Amino acid sequence: GYAARVRAVTAEDVAAAGRRVLLLDRPGAPQSVLVGAELVPPRGGPEEAALDVLNTVLGGSFVSRLNMNLREDKGWSYGARSHFRDVRGPRALMAMASVQTDRTAESLAEMVKEIEGIAGARPVTAEELERAKSGMTLTLPGRWESTRNLSESLREMVNFGLPEGWFDGYAARVRAVTAEDVAAAGRLLRPGSVVWVVIGDRAKVEEKVRALGIAEVEVMEP
Repeated sequence: GYAARVRAVTAEDVAAAGRRVLLLDRPGAPQSVLVGAELVPPRGGPEEAALDVLNTVLGGSFVSRLNMNLREDKGWSYGARSHFRDVRGPRALMAMASVQTDRTAESLAEMVKEIEGIAGARPVTAEELERAKSGMTLTLPGRWESTRNLSESLREMVNFGLPEGWFDGYAARVRAVTAEDVAAAGRLLRPGSVVWVVIGDRAKVEEKVRALGIAEVEVMEP
């Protein structure tokens, strides 16, 4: 039957498809929304802590590369971030930002650059590494302040097949992450296979997005 023919999409499938840019027209939109996604290994693997540190440096905190670039340096966005979509099996690492319409293409180029950087072109610095690890571990106690918080963590363990004691050892695993570990996690990324979605006023952004030449632009009907 149909269910028997369905299989999970793998990172290799996505890599084979290559990078894509999908443009969804929103006439009159005051801002453009940019989203980039690519597959990374399932949650709970040996590279989990290093991937979490990588994400924190890329877009998982206020002082992340994406936010400091687009918000603090360029002033084109009120905020840029990244996170993992937690699902069973391979999951998406997603980078996103809402940006000025007239800076859509430039912002997309900067986001592409930041993903290429974290994947290896610009390795995580010692300062970034320590700041990320400190931020990730110092906030952990607040995660289990209530019974509800504890139940949510237990639900995560069941949903994603995490081993018993997973959270007990999480802080130690994060503290043990090295720059080499983050570099290895970065090599799991495939910047040339990211699927980018641009949601904005097509009449104002399409020409410059196409001119970037990062991939063929596919216009999606609403």
